[in-house]
Amino acid sequence: MRHSVIDAGLIDAVHLHLADRLDGAPELGDDVVQVGLMADLLAGAYDGTVTLEALLAHGDLGLGTVHGLDGELVIVDGAPFVVRSSGLVDSVALSVRTPFAVVTTFRPSTSFTLNGADRPTLIASVEEHRGAKPIVALRAHGTVASVALRSVERQVPPYLPLTEIVAHQREWLATAVAGTFVGFAFPDALSGIEVGGYHLHFLSDDRAIGGHVIEFDGADLEVEIDGDEELGVVAGSISHLRQARSASRAAIEAVEGR
Repeated sequence: MRHSVIDAGLIDAVHLHLADRLDGAPELGDDVVQVGLMADLLAGAYDGTVTLEALLAHGDLGLGTVHGLDGELVIVDGAPFVVRSSGLVDSVALSVRTPFAVVTTFRPSTSFTLNGADRPTLIASVEEHRGAKPIVALRAHGTVASVALRSVERQVPPYLPLTEIVAHQREWLATAVAGTFVGFAFPDALSGIEVGGYHLHFLSDDRAIGGHVIEFDGADLEVEIDGDEELGVVAGSISHLRQARSASRAAIEAVEGR
């Protein structure tokens, strides 16, 4: 089942659609497809609902997590990888399920080069190039002098809220590394449904290290961006979607490390 959410008070500019399932469902056809809600992840909903195989039918670039919150999911060129709490990277079976992820079929419309960039510089530059599109997917490849990363340990029921888990997250610093930043920018009005603002993951070229990006510095990057305006969400019900917007922006910023 697919619904269009027609509610000007729910979201501005984004064409938001709702599906109750993804496995075996008809192609959503949206620019960006998301499984789960950030509000549910905050509350401890870590059981996977959709296989990575089904997810990857809707995109080749993405990020998120996997069942049991067992690492940071990074999807590059249609291949899924999970960065465990050790900082090490594993390829992951397509049968693994995700409770929260977002993907897009990446078709960059704009590209530019950055030298000696940090996270704020990257974000400011993307903002300069994004135009009027409310959603942006980005891929930035190059070398970085230092990048601070994180992941969390696999969880088992009964699950704790995400804010409690990230208080004990594992963090590490990678230096002089080549790799790819994968990210999305969503409007603040989508906080609770998604992560409002910028959300970045990193994967090294040698697939040896990665994670959720806290900050970075000294990056020489070739940046590509793809502006979108449609978001398809597998979330169950329109009322559930509306309730998700009550999730605390402060809580989201706390778990995102900003």
